[in-house]
Amino acid sequence: MNISLPNDVDFILDKLQENGFSAYIVGGCVRDALLSKTPTDWDICTNALPDETIKVFSDYRIIKTGIKHGTITLIINSISYEITTFRTDGDYLDSRHPENVEYIKTIDGDLARRDFTVNAMAYNKKIVDLYDGQKDLKNRIIRCVGDANTRFSEDALRIMRAIRFSAVLDFEIEEKTKCAIFSLKENLLNIAMERINTEFSKILLSDSKTVWFEYREIFELFLENSKYLNFDFGNALAMLPKDLTTRLSHLLLNLNYTIAQAKRTLLNLRYPSKIINEVIEIIENFEGTKYQSIKDMRLSLSKISETSLISIIQIKNKDIEKSLEMLSQIKSENLCYRLSHLDISGDDLIKKGFKNGELIGKILKELLYLVIDEKTENSKVSLLEKAEELLEELK
Repeated sequence: MNISLPNDVDFILDKLQENGFSAYIVGGCVRDALLSKTPTDWDICTNALPDETIKVFSDYRIIKTGIKHGTITLIINSISYEITTFRTDGDYLDSRHPENVEYIKTIDGDLARRDFTVNAMAYNKKIVDLYDGQKDLKNRIIRCVGDANTRFSEDALRIMRAIRFSAVLDFEIEEKTKCAIFSLKENLLNIAMERINTEFSKILLSDSKTVWFEYREIFELFLENSKYLNFDFGNALAMLPKDLTTRLSHLLLNLNYTIAQAKRTLLNLRYPSKIINEVIEIIENFEGTKYQSIKDMRLSLSKISETSLISIIQIKNKDIEKSLEMLSQIKSENLCYRLSHLDISGDDLIKKGFKNGELIGKILKELLYLVIDEKTENSKVSLLEKAEELLEELK
C-alpha cells in the first residue's frame, strides 16, 4: 500500500538516502495514514547518527533538545520533524525511562522496542510490518509488541497509552495485554502525574463509552470513587462536546465529589488553575443554576460565567437547544445581567454622596437584581432613584 507523504517528508527521506543512509516514517503517522487519517506529526527514523543527520541538514534550523536519546528536530517551512536514530533501549529502572540507548543499524531492532503493534510499523515506498500491525489495525486490536508484561514493566505509562488508544480509536485491547494492564497497574504510581494527565485528558475527550467501566480499577489509582463508573456514565460523557472543562465537571459530579475533593483531585492531576477554577465554579453552582426562562438565565449569568452556564446546560442535557437560543437572545438584545451592564457605576453613587464602599457594592447588586427582575429600568435616572430608596432600607 502506498502512503501519500507531504513534500517536506519526501525531501527528508530522499536527502538521507542520497547521503547513504536508510530512512523511514515510523509509528503513529504510519498507523494514522493506514486508517485514512491525516497524521498530525511525521516522525522519521534513520540509521544516521545524530551528528550525521545534523551534517546532512546543515543548511536548516535544527533543535538538539532530544539528542541524548538520538532525536534531533528539523525545522522546514516552519514545521517541526523529529528524526531519531535507530536504537534499542537499555534497562528501565524507574518504570519510565531507559538507563541508556544503543544505536543500531537496522530498522528491525528499533521496531522491536516499541509499545504496540499498530505503532510498530515503518514506511518508505513499502511498509515494514514485523508484528502484524496491519492485521491488528484491520481487526481493531491494541496488542503489545512482544511480551506485554515486559512492555509495561519497562514503561508503566504504556498502560494509560493502551487505554487511550482503545478509547480514541475504538479498538479492543487484546486479552494478554489487558491482563498485564491489571496485574501491573500499581507501576503507574511511579509515573509523574503530568504524564498521567496527558493520557487521561485524551481519554476524557474521546468518544469511548466503555473504557470508563472496563478500566475503572486503573482510574481508581488517581481518581477516587472511579469504581462507581458505569456504562451510563460513558454514554452520557460521549454525548457532551469535546470540551475538557465540561467533561471534567461531568466526571466529578458523577462521582459525587465535594468541592474539597474536586480541588484536591484536579491539583493532584496537575490541571492548570484556569481549568480548576472553571470546574469548581460549575460544581458549586450546578444544583442551584436555573435557565428555564430569560429571567432565570440572566440571574444565573449574574453569578457565573457564560461558559460555565453552557457547561451546566449541556451536562444536565435538558432543553439544550431552547436554552442556547435564549442565551443568544440575551446577548443579541444586550440584556443586562452583569454589574458592568448597569447604566450607573459606583462613581455615580459617590458623586451623589454615597460614601460607604461596602454599602455601595450591596446597592449595586440589588439594583442589578431589580433590573433582571424587571422591577426597574436600566437607566441612570431610574437607578439613582432606586438607589436612594435602597440606601434608606439598608441603613
